[in-house]
Amino acid sequence: MVKFMAASVDYFAQMGFPREYSIDLTALEKRYIALCQSLHPDQYGDCSSSFASASEEKASLVNQAYNVLMDPVERAEHLLHLFSGPAPSESRTVSADALEFQLEWRERLAELGGQGDLGYINSQLVIADAEIVKLISRLEGLFPKNGLELDPDWRHDCREILNIARFIKTIRASLFTMIDKIDFQGA
Repeated sequence: MVKFMAASVDYFAQMGFPREYSIDLTALEKRYIALCQSLHPDQYGDCSSSFASASEEKASLVNQAYNVLMDPVERAEHLLHLFSGPAPSESRTVSADALEFQLEWRERLAELGGQGDLGYINSQLVIADAEIVKLISRLEGLFPKNGLELDPDWRHDCREILNIARFIKTIRASLFTMIDKIDFQGA
């Protein structure tokens, strides 16, 4: 989960990118490497401890910005935050389709509970990953481009998609826990 340092922190600006959902990940990585190199402690070996401390804080913020912007769900979460969208705690409502989706996944997990069928668990991971890809595709069309809002309800729609994506990430974690348990028992 994204933990924002303050309402005014803009990871896009921090990394020199516009506030847009679609970003060039290769350019982001290059920018991250350049910033890390410029902030590395070896660059400031003869400087005061307060300057070194400030450099460490800046490097920490760059790391946090990079990690958020590289993850499409966390990037959307941050962008929604910047556009004054509802936080997860402010929007708990979900559509009937989303509830049905969650119920289906919970049933799948319950069925897997005591089984050690690694192939089936892996197949469920593939399905979960495909669902995340679909959700990310839906997110790409929701965020404003060039400052223009496409749909007046985009913030609500985005929040619902993000809530489902977080649910799927939780499911994925549960599936990986099952795999670890199987691996441990087999060892």
